[in-house]
Amino acid sequence: MRCSDGRTWSVHWRNLERLISPLYEAGWIVDEDDAFSDDGEEGPFLAIRLFRSDMALQITYEPARRTITLGPGADEWVEDDAHEQFDRLKDEVVVDLAESRKENVYLVQETIRRLGLLEATRIILSEDAGTDITTPELTGQWMDRHLIEPVALNRGEMPSETLAAMMSYEPIAQLMTMLRLVTPGVLPDPAPGSAALGLVEWSWRNTDAVEYWHSLRVSDVLMAKANITMTRLALPLVEPQGVDWPRVLSEFTEPNRALVDGRLLADIFGAGWPEIVGEVHNKLSLWQDIDREFGAVTSLRFLAMYQAAISGTHKWWGSVQWPDRCRQAIEEIVTAGLVLPAPYNKARGEDLLIRQLIKKPEHLPDSVLDFCIDPPSSPDGQKPPGLRMTQVHRPPACEIF
Repeated sequence: MRCSDGRTWSVHWRNLERLISPLYEAGWIVDEDDAFSDDGEEGPFLAIRLFRSDMALQITYEPARRTITLGPGADEWVEDDAHEQFDRLKDEVVVDLAESRKENVYLVQETIRRLGLLEATRIILSEDAGTDITTPELTGQWMDRHLIEPVALNRGEMPSETLAAMMSYEPIAQLMTMLRLVTPGVLPDPAPGSAALGLVEWSWRNTDAVEYWHSLRVSDVLMAKANITMTRLALPLVEPQGVDWPRVLSEFTEPNRALVDGRLLADIFGAGWPEIVGEVHNKLSLWQDIDREFGAVTSLRFLAMYQAAISGTHKWWGSVQWPDRCRQAIEEIVTAGLVLPAPYNKARGEDLLIRQLIKKPEHLPDSVLDFCIDPPSSPDGQKPPGLRMTQVHRPPACEIF
């Protein structure tokens, strides 16, 4: 059936799905029964709602007007046996589309990224919440509902028994303590991008062996390239349905693992490499045991929460903030009067360097990436913060109640 603009509904639905595809990859689920379309005076109108961990998001697409709108999507009325829904966005955000399909994909997906919809949701209580409940208590309720109770039901036991069993595993015990007491307010979302970064940080970068040998012999630029290498390995192995632990174990403990230029991590870390491989294997094996015991999505949710709660990985390649960090760091370097290293000291070199930093920073020469991470002082004494220290705002937390 054709619309007033001469195109079929299926074409418009496919266009919408392509534009917002990162949301599906980030664990958002569309309510297909609630999808709506109409053809009025201003042309076709399509609307869908997506849900993740009781958060709701509505998206409308008006092809003739060339707009996509992201906004509140919670139902005011829910069934008695259903959980309360919350608006992931407080206000509507309108994206004005262009004529180019490629540019439209960029515009919409950049908006989705900057709104924080691809990582685990962080919540804060509004100032006029009018409730005595605290953020840790509220987060605990979400964890009970989406982490503990479903597993308990599947295991045929009381939630308290499931929690006790989970807490017998060291990674979960540590994370539960941190998430309830130190950095509360992160929801247990099945967000693969967040989980992949959390996995790399927990099982690779945060190991005692990696940290020791990094301090002893591995430069910051080589450590950054090693982190990017591990992150690239992890990302395709983490999906909304869970983590492919056998492949993660195989890839992360490959004796001949190398950087993109062929340099072996075994040579970079020297005598420490066997110790590193052993500790990484042990940490990953624990997470694999957790999956076997409690189900595939359990570790995914915990690792996504972990990544959203800590600060370190938000400076990494692969994080939702990385593109903004690259743009801002290079702009600050140029503004300070520093000349970019060759070949980026020519016309349009700044734009080229930013693009390569965003997409493939590990392909840059060590000297260039090192310059971007920790730039020197300018002739007049200004010290740009570089990738290491530049301050980039995180996507806003979701205000509830």
